[in-house]
Amino acid sequence: YPYHLYNCYEVKHYYSIGESWGYNPFFLAGYPSGVTLDSDFLQLVCSLFPLSGQIVVIKIWVILILLSLPLLIYWSSLNFGFGKKISIISSLILLIYLYNDYFINTVIYYGMFNFILASGLSLFFLSLIFKYIQGGRKRILIPLFIFLPLFALVHSSVLLFFLIPLLILSFVYFKRLSLGGKLTILALASVVFLPVLLWVILPFYKQIAPYIIYKADHYLQIYDLREVLNDFYFSFKKNNFGIQYIKSFILLSGFLGILSLLKKSKLFFVFLIMFLFLFSVVYFHNIVIPLNFFANFQPYKFIIPLVFFSIIPAAYFIQILTKKNSNNYFNYFKRALFSLIAFFIIFNVIEIHSGQFPRYRLTVVPPANYLNLVEWAKKNTSPNERIMMESNLLMKEIFDKPSIVKGLFSKETKRELLTAPHNYSVLKHSFSSFTRKEIFGKRWDEINDEKLVSYLNLYNAGWIV
Repeated sequence: YPYHLYNCYEVKHYYSIGESWGYNPFFLAGYPSGVTLDSDFLQLVCSLFPLSGQIVVIKIWVILILLSLPLLIYWSSLNFGFGKKISIISSLILLIYLYNDYFINTVIYYGMFNFILASGLSLFFLSLIFKYIQGGRKRILIPLFIFLPLFALVHSSVLLFFLIPLLILSFVYFKRLSLGGKLTILALASVVFLPVLLWVILPFYKQIAPYIIYKADHYLQIYDLREVLNDFYFSFKKNNFGIQYIKSFILLSGFLGILSLLKKSKLFFVFLIMFLFLFSVVYFHNIVIPLNFFANFQPYKFIIPLVFFSIIPAAYFIQILTKKNSNNYFNYFKRALFSLIAFFIIFNVIEIHSGQFPRYRLTVVPPANYLNLVEWAKKNTSPNERIMMESNLLMKEIFDKPSIVKGLFSKETKRELLTAPHNYSVLKHSFSSFTRKEIFGKRWDEINDEKLVSYLNLYNAGWIV
């Protein structure tokens, strides 16, 4: 996770000079960075440790997230009023999804683990608030008021998939809530907004927003109905071990479970609305005009909170199919399901500890190709000229493993780069980047040599990597 490591370095530097953000002169024509753009709880924690120990902190953080998610689903299920059986099935479904679905594994690999944590925490905190509405003890509110401000800093997307269901939940149970209860829910929503407004949104809007140009990012998008259908079969182009239908099974079972539960509790109107909303964002952002706004924010990633909102209803639906008075067919189905779950849990534990997944190691060794590139830059380039480094997702041509290493590369070589530290920058002066075979706003094969040389001279770029 070199990008996260570099962000931790930046945050620690800004804190050391009494600032929470700043302009980094090593990228583009000065790049606004720090907590206002890359705000999350992990970086705040990392800033408390020396640089040499931050990679260990990041690795431990990822492992803790993966260990905590089954517990969050289990506790959420209990808080929503389900018994231990359905709660255990919910956790097992999550484990299968977490370790065998291609997309969520890709998301973890590339570093969007805080987005996954935010999805799990959204459901858990929502379940606590539901328990309070149902007459739970007021002491439930204590952890909510303590942890919700930190929760808001885990990932900015919580404003979408926590506040929206919270507002729907409040509306559904509006008559049941006393005036004090209504004010409490309002206070809880404000607690989520407050740190984001003060820490991120206000300085972002004042200092950075005028320089942003939003344009749809081709990464993580679905463009037409054919791709919608393909995704349910191929699970976003690919899946491992032929397990292509885990996500599709969860979504279908979850939707049927929600429909079954609507008769039992008004709570599941919240689940139904969130299911339809997130499903529309994931699959119809380029098809339905009002949803085009979400095309700027890698909308396919919202499949993760969609699955999280589907898991508990899916467990309920499975329980209906496998209850004791069912015929022998469903009993065989139940045994086969739990055998499959046990197999994949054991298989993945062995696979993880066999060394195939370096993200689970607490220490890492930089790839040899990366170290060679750093040494080449130190010997063959000058700090008086910029290096234009291509921005792409995988960087497979250079590195042994997919990585976003531009931040660390600049830090270690002391060279200015004509690119942003992340692969996807929405700043206007990202025009000068070399991204996905586009350079200075044109396709690489469409710009003539004279124009290219004039731009390189204008931006004082001496090398292209």
